[in-house]
Amino acid sequence: MKVETITGSILRKMSDIGKCQMKFFMHIVHLYLSMSGRKNFLMMERYGKYGEQTYRQSFEKAFDFKAFNKELIAQYCGQELVWIFDPSYVSKCGKHTPGIGYFWSGCAGSMKWGQGEAQGI
Repeated sequence: MKVETITGSILRKMSDIGKCQMKFFMHIVHLYLSMSGRKNFLMMERYGKYGEQTYRQSFEKAFDFKAFNKELIAQYCGQELVWIFDPSYVSKCGKHTPGIGYFWSGCAGSMKWGQGEAQGI
C-alpha cells in the first residue's frame, strides 16, 4: 500500500486539518521516507517540490501528531501492542559515556583517552 494512501486516509478522519495542510503533510511523509542522509529544509527544497521558506513556514504551523498516531495505530495495527520507552535523556558525552577512560593502545604503545576495547568498539 502506498504511503500517500495510508497518510491520506488517516488525515481525512482528522477534522482540524485543511486541504492545503493535508496535501503538504502527505508530501512531507513521502519526502522524509524517500530522502537519505540529513533532513533539513535546504535538503527538502533540493529533493521536494516546494521552496525552503515554504517548508520553514509550514513546519511552524501546529499539527496534532497524537491524534494522527492514535488513528494510525487503530487503523493499521493489531490488538497486541508493545510500548517502548527510549531513555535518550541519558548524557552520553565526555566523562558520562559508559566505558570512557584511559585504555592501552597497541598501535600507539601508550595509554589513550577514549572508549576501551572491552566496549566492542
